Amino acid sequence: MFKKILTSKTFTSLFWVSVEKFGYSGVYFISTIVLARLLTPADFGLIGVLAIFISFSQMIVESGLGGALVKKKNAVKEDFNTIFTFNLACSCVLYVILFFAAPFIADFYKNPQLTCLTRIVALNIIISGFSLTQKVHLVRELQFKKQTMISIAALFISIIISISLAYYGFGVWALISQQLCYNLFFCLLIFKVVKYNPKIEFHKKSFNELYGFGSKIFASSLLIVVFNEGVSSLIAKIYSLLITGFYYQAKKLVDFPINIFRALGDSIVFPLLSKISDQKEFENKSSLLMKLILIISFPLFIILFEFSDEIVFIVLGKQWAKSAEMLNILCLSSIGLIIDTVSRNILKSTGNGNAILQSEVLKKVVGIIIIFAAINFDLKIFLFSIVIANLLGCIINMIYVNRITSYKLKRQVKDILPVIFIAVISGFVARKIIMLFSLSYMSNFIAGSVLIVTIYFILGLLFLLDKKTILQLKSKLKFN
Repeated sequence: MFKKILTSKTFTSLFWVSVEKFGYSGVYFISTIVLARLLTPADFGLIGVLAIFISFSQMIVESGLGGALVKKKNAVKEDFNTIFTFNLACSCVLYVILFFAAPFIADFYKNPQLTCLTRIVALNIIISGFSLTQKVHLVRELQFKKQTMISIAALFISIIISISLAYYGFGVWALISQQLCYNLFFCLLIFKVVKYNPKIEFHKKSFNELYGFGSKIFASSLLIVVFNEGVSSLIAKIYSLLITGFYYQAKKLVDFPINIFRALGDSIVFPLLSKISDQKEFENKSSLLMKLILIISFPLFIILFEFSDEIVFIVLGKQWAKSAEMLNILCLSSIGLIIDTVSRNILKSTGNGNAILQSEVLKKVVGIIIIFAAINFDLKIFLFSIVIANLLGCIINMIYVNRITSYKLKRQVKDILPVIFIAVISGFVARKIIMLFSLSYMSNFIAGSVLIVTIYFILGLLFLLDKKTILQLKSKLKFN
């Protein structure tokens, strides 16, 4: 089952991207534990409100051109310089727009503090605009080890600064400083490592070639950002900043594993499949990558779902108890989000920008209808509407993969269902066993997690792996 994933380049790439994302997320997770005890839900609520504006702007800056550069087989210096110049120009224009829009954002949410916060947070857009082409160089060359070192080093520095500010009572500014410092130090370090010095020059022909594919990716990515980040802003407007803070933290906890596997999809699935022209090889590789990412990711989501109360109390503290129920509900959508991520990168690797855009438009139209239908109900129903929207979106993406690639729907379902079944059984059995004992939150979480992983591993060996594959994996791990 895993034969082809064990090739040296694929295995090494997967390893270093995993190290980066697990390392980054792990360190960031620890910082969340500390900051949640030093700051208030309202502080996190303010950041949640601003997320849509900053993510929206950064997506416009990227414009899908980074993905187009990764896919272009013979990219030259003029291509990189053109994208660098375009990104920089967009960054400056968008910062000016947000600077003057800040008072209106503050008025909309009836919070004067958002004026200054928006203007400072928006500096991230300009900083990110500088580093995109450098990151593309590393991805194209599959230099994931270097990217890992840079990312984790920048994160460590930003967290030290952020926690120090939170400790001395700077409130929400501690969270803003973490974002700014991370992007700044990441930019400085990647310019030091990547031996490419961009120039301010613009080639219309190069831009048109890249934008033909990139514009479709951009439009679809923009829909994703507006949909995902818009929920926080919607909750802030309908409910309150306090509820937004609880939601923001619950979402961060479930996003912890989701972002790891999204990054695996973006950094592994897309670059590797983009280089395959043979249809049978494309089908087999797509199947292999889908199964691998699902097998690795699902135990984490089952742990989050089954032990959401324990996780919130341990990680955030009892003052964040309202986040626990939100986390439990949001975990249900993680199944769809992970499958959707892999499917989207499979589509993206085909270069069919129209199909990607069509699928995203359809998904978001369906999602918006469902969410707005629940807008007048209580928060719990509203959150379940997000789950339904994400699961339907996943199915739509699978249908599009079936339509335009050799990786057909029947095989997709065959790859996905056994993993879901084993994960659900593992969580159910582990929870029933834990309920037989009266344990503390920490003991519940540790014992339950060990049980889930153990049961999942045993069932996986019985139903997902054959003996030949296990021996190959063991041999490969020893070799590496």
